[in-house]
Amino acid sequence: MSIPQIEIDDRRGTGYFLPCWYAVTLFISAWLLFSVQPMIGKLVLPLYGGTPAVWNTCLVFFQAGLLAGYLYAHGLVARFSFRQQRVGHGLMLMAALLGTPLLIRGRELADFFAPPVHANPVLALLLLLVVFAGIPFVAVAATAPLLQSWFSQSSHNRGRDPYFLYAASNLGSMVALLAYPFLLEPYLPLESQLRLWMIGLAALMAFTVAAGFVTTPRPNATSDGHPDDADIPPPSLRQLLHWLLLAFVPASLLFGVTTFLCTDVAAVPLLWILPLTLYLLTFVLVFAPVAIVRHETILLLFPLAVLLQTFVFSLTHTTVPIWCLFLFHLGTFFVVVLACHGELARQRPASRFLTEFYLCLAAGGLLGGMFNTLVAPSVFPTVVEYPLALVMACAIVPLKPNRHDQRFLDWQDLWLPLLFYLGLSAVIPLFKNRLDDVPLQATLVYGLPAALCLLFFAERPIRFALAVGAILLTGGMTGDNRESELVFQARNFFAVVRVIDVKENGTIVRRFVHGTTLHGMQFVDEDMERRNTPLAYYFRDGPIGELFAGREAFRRVAVLGLGAGALASYAKKGESWTFFEVDPAVEYVARHYFTFLSDAKNRGAEVEIVLGDARLQLERYQGQPFDLIIADAFSSDAVPTHLLTREAVRIYLDHLSPQGLLLFNITNRHLDLEPVVAALALDAGLEARVGEVDEVDEAERKAGKSPSRWVVLARTGSALGPLQTNAKWQRLKQRPGCPLWTDDYSNLIQVIR
Repeated sequence: MSIPQIEIDDRRGTGYFLPCWYAVTLFISAWLLFSVQPMIGKLVLPLYGGTPAVWNTCLVFFQAGLLAGYLYAHGLVARFSFRQQRVGHGLMLMAALLGTPLLIRGRELADFFAPPVHANPVLALLLLLVVFAGIPFVAVAATAPLLQSWFSQSSHNRGRDPYFLYAASNLGSMVALLAYPFLLEPYLPLESQLRLWMIGLAALMAFTVAAGFVTTPRPNATSDGHPDDADIPPPSLRQLLHWLLLAFVPASLLFGVTTFLCTDVAAVPLLWILPLTLYLLTFVLVFAPVAIVRHETILLLFPLAVLLQTFVFSLTHTTVPIWCLFLFHLGTFFVVVLACHGELARQRPASRFLTEFYLCLAAGGLLGGMFNTLVAPSVFPTVVEYPLALVMACAIVPLKPNRHDQRFLDWQDLWLPLLFYLGLSAVIPLFKNRLDDVPLQATLVYGLPAALCLLFFAERPIRFALAVGAILLTGGMTGDNRESELVFQARNFFAVVRVIDVKENGTIVRRFVHGTTLHGMQFVDEDMERRNTPLAYYFRDGPIGELFAGREAFRRVAVLGLGAGALASYAKKGESWTFFEVDPAVEYVARHYFTFLSDAKNRGAEVEIVLGDARLQLERYQGQPFDLIIADAFSSDAVPTHLLTREAVRIYLDHLSPQGLLLFNITNRHLDLEPVVAALALDAGLEARVGEVDEVDEAERKAGKSPSRWVVLARTGSALGPLQTNAKWQRLKQRPGCPLWTDDYSNLIQVIR
């Protein structure tokens, strides 16, 4: 029995019903595709820790699912008739609908995919994502190119250039991403969000099947459904590779910017979504049926944005407000990605090759994600893939795309940047250790070379790219004014870990740096007492020292987060200390480059390190209750949000003795976490006090002290002991309007400083 065809509007195919129906269907498809991404990320975050690499790995899965969906769509279009495509994809969506309950039961099933302790957890996380969301994600991802192909085969006059539907698709993606942190996450628990997503998938299936029924193929269509462009040759290999690169670089930049945002603030959906939203917005702008932003204008801004970013890289560790850095990084990211995607839109092929074009986009995006997530941490000792992507963008984006009178590469494109690099290498060291004014130093090191680069190299892509690379390389020659030596450096899934010896006034201080943040120091000294002096946040006349001074002993202590092991300097004979640490590199550093742990053992304390996510391992811990639990875990300067939720506090209390104390280190450059802990204390009915040292003078800084803020919680006031009447420990005040953080909800905007 044949499927009836319904002709819409008129015989000439000039009505609005069909394109509107397709646009709405694609909007729903995109909304589903991108709303499920933060849901899945939030689902796995408590299991794999609060590191940016969790979201980056999820992005790799999403891009792989996108590529799989596009391959499936391309296979359907290439091998099956229009009628068979409609039936086949309807069945695929039905299978996805049946598989969606896996998402809802994700937390119960996640224990089967617990991350390995001593190995890279990327593969385990990818396997978890494939099992939970593979079929639904691929089915939804395939809908966009498939529907655009169907529309291109229709009798509607706009079918010859269906790329405007790609703009509608990406608009739906943007709406989904922006709606999540502001509409879904604050008001619906995660399970309800996933059930709502399931309802949307059912609606997508109905709209897609209806789209197939209301589409009338062109009467003079060939076997593949594209009658008017059969004589157009297929894209060349060089064209396909260029498409691939133009998709690869923006994807790599997306991962680089996301890592930057999450490393020093928090790995939360809001900061995942910002760069991804801008990324999608560029597709909306460049593929819109009416030119919203002229490509020529973006090409004029492109070199300025890249060169400005080279300057911004030097400002990351100054006192510039974090929101300014966010704007700089996101602004450059937006302009560069808009230039790359504008080139893709300018070079888009005839509709006959639509699925091949989208395959290149998906493959380039996947390769960019794999490069940042899998390759770069194994190849590069530091995070260089972000500036490297900017250099690559300079090489593949022609600033004057219509000029055909020059070769792609000549010898001057190589030796002129080389001379530029040698000149900078000779001049830059003159400024090292001589300028205390960081902005002035950055202007001389980055600003002047950037101006020269713009004047003399910008018109030639390869020459411009190499010159920008020269600026970035030589800019790394500047440093601080202290004698320092890199003792150890390692990079893995979690972060870059460094051990640096700094000499000040004849004294060597060994520093532990995680990401971009100092998280421990120790005097390199033979004198046992001096070597065992806790520094940084942990000094003896600070809040943490007062807590230990007020108690004779804590028989059993748990510390979530190891760092350099500095807290072990408070361990006494007969006490049992258990450190929970997710990063094996941190354990290696604490054991081999710092002596806090070994010195504690020499004093007669029992010290144990449990590898794995602190919350997960503590939940599984079978030992006796602890008298003190210290939450001191950081990913660079970001506190893992899954350690600051109602569910996490319940786990802590389950393993805390009746008179035990729960202590949070909430020291942070960018977030005010005091109201978050206050809400947790109120919810659990706990007594709470906050102790802080907001500022240290120059003499204290030279002595190794740092500002710190701690919050202590107890079931009763009497359990607080001397802290209950200590004037330095104030009662923790509630802040109106700061809601309780749970595994389903956390609001970062309310606590940004």
